[in-house]
Amino acid sequence: MKAIIITADGKISQCDVEKNGEPLYQLVRDTIDGFMEHIYFPDFPGFIGTVDEEGKLKNKLVNILATRLYRNPLDFLIGDVIILKYGTYKGDSDIVGIPDEEANRLMNKIREVVSG
Repeated sequence: MKAIIITADGKISQCDVEKNGEPLYQLVRDTIDGFMEHIYFPDFPGFIGTVDEEGKLKNKLVNILATRLYRNPLDFLIGDVIILKYGTYKGDSDIVGIPDEEANRLMNKIREVVSG
């Protein structure tokens, strides 16, 4: 299972995520370095992005690539963004890792959207 990370300095990468009986919230908090705010990408239903809720207050860098995916003309994204998937864990709705092949397809689609 994977997560996709879009950094404010323009890098797009994948990282391995393992649930190991624990929610993925710690990975998300560590990646964004702050409190979580969920964002939605119109071109990627079923996936959720997470940013630092206080990123603007902390003067973090604008994430140009993630802002292109966000497609909200009235807002922009700050800091690193981690993308995971909606799913279920132990019978409850949760944020889960992206299966490897699906993560590869999503990465390709993200690269197409941000480059065009």
